[in-house]
Amino acid sequence: MQVLTRVQRLVHSRWGAISILVLLAALLMLRGLGDNSIGYPDADRILMDGVFLADTMRDMPFSDPWGYAQAYFVQYPGLSIGYRPPFFPAVEGLFNLVFGINMWSSRLALFLFVMVGIYYWYRLAESLADKTVAFWSSALWISTPFLAQWGWYTMAELAVLSMALAAIYYLHQWIATGRLSDAFLMALFIGVAGWTKQTAAFLALVVLAYLLAQGRLLWALKRPGHWGAFALLVVITVPLAAITLAFGDQNVHQSVGQGDIGSVSRWSFENWGIHIGTLTHMHLTLPVMAACLLGVASAIYGKLRLAVLPVVAILSVFVFFSMLMGKNPRYPIFWIPFWCFFAALPFALPRMKDAVRIAFHIALASIVVFQAYSVFEKKPAFVTGYDKAAQIAVREADTPGIFVDAFNNGYFTYFTRQADKGRSHYVFRGDKLLSSSSISTQHWLEVHMESEEDILKAFDELAVSVIVVESINYAEVQVHDVLRKMLEGPNFERIATIDIESNRRMSSVTGMPWFEDQQLFIYRYLNAKSEMSGEITLRLPVVGQDVSKSFEKND
Repeated sequence: MQVLTRVQRLVHSRWGAISILVLLAALLMLRGLGDNSIGYPDADRILMDGVFLADTMRDMPFSDPWGYAQAYFVQYPGLSIGYRPPFFPAVEGLFNLVFGINMWSSRLALFLFVMVGIYYWYRLAESLADKTVAFWSSALWISTPFLAQWGWYTMAELAVLSMALAAIYYLHQWIATGRLSDAFLMALFIGVAGWTKQTAAFLALVVLAYLLAQGRLLWALKRPGHWGAFALLVVITVPLAAITLAFGDQNVHQSVGQGDIGSVSRWSFENWGIHIGTLTHMHLTLPVMAACLLGVASAIYGKLRLAVLPVVAILSVFVFFSMLMGKNPRYPIFWIPFWCFFAALPFALPRMKDAVRIAFHIALASIVVFQAYSVFEKKPAFVTGYDKAAQIAVREADTPGIFVDAFNNGYFTYFTRQADKGRSHYVFRGDKLLSSSSISTQHWLEVHMESEEDILKAFDELAVSVIVVESINYAEVQVHDVLRKMLEGPNFERIATIDIESNRRMSSVTGMPWFEDQQLFIYRYLNAKSEMSGEITLRLPVVGQDVSKSFEKND
């Protein structure tokens, strides 16, 4: 009895429970906080988005914001704003302003979102069931290995999940209490979630389905104040929709379009089974799945109407993301907390015997420990050497231009901006100037140069004095081999060789090499011009745009 009393006292204190949950999240998600080698594809772009917005806040380019953004991309071509919404990078930028341009401040910005998500999920589960269910369901999803790993990288998954949980909390409060303020807060958080990542669009389906399930659709439509909340949502999301359509060629192609060659039909059995496989093989651990089955049985046995919202959320996620052509397992993560709710739901059964309650506390605690152990067993993805290469490049470049031909060019660009305190250098990417493609090296491929003469002409016009290349031509486009051969000629001097350590492949594409199977070579161009001239045009197939800049003498 004393054990039960202590456990109940622990989980029944809202702020005590939330504090413990935040500490658990910090333990699992802030691993290697000061390690610059930890990285993941796309996280580099989001890092640079944060730096861009930090620099924008410093410079306040009110007279020509579009021109400023274009010029910034030409100088540091590692941005994804337009393709990705800017809310998380804006918060990241604020942290960069306060703490400096470094990866740990960006990860702390992400953890702020995590804390918000923990708070709102706890409040939602508490209002649906009780504090015990709220505590254990929170502990389960926080320790879920698939979710916890996204705290290691500056990805938007945990940020959008947190904003979505806040929106669903206010949806529940709105329908439960009828308060107009909750309707407006729901609309606000749906909009903010969309500005965090477009996958939050599934929330529209959750709202509609929950109104129908609760028989409140006509009530929602008849009250004039509700239309004010809807108007707020429209005001927030219409600009996002316009930006996505204007700069989202790849987004549209891989989501509401027909997808890539090999994509399955939306209406095939294979398509509708994909995310079931994602759930059972990636999103949930076996112990949590077993607890979920027990929770579903408890909901059916106890006729628990409190399970309506979790069921609506799970089905909405399943339908929405099954309809999207893109099947990245990161997309439907929103259902994980709701499955964890079912795993903790037996606590909501009335008249549970004390011995059974103690045993279930022990069982769920054991699952959390098991999942936490699994998180620590998984090593974060990492690649070393690019920060050092950027520091050498900035130190050795006696002209504005630094050229990089590397798969990991996003992190190199970020580290170059970090080292380039005066913002006096330009990073020119081989996968923009020599050739260009979208997402993969052969998708929407265009080749812009062919010969050594073409490359040397570009180096002269762009005042390139330092060149950084990976030893392997990952693009498998001939002009990138031409570059590497040229760099071993008489016009260039190799000034540094950096061995790469990594546990990552260069890409998920079959046959791509491991990062650690190659080196970084840094060269000095012996005939470098001191000033830039001419014009540069960067093709951006991901957003369906080109960016150009003319350089005059003394630029």
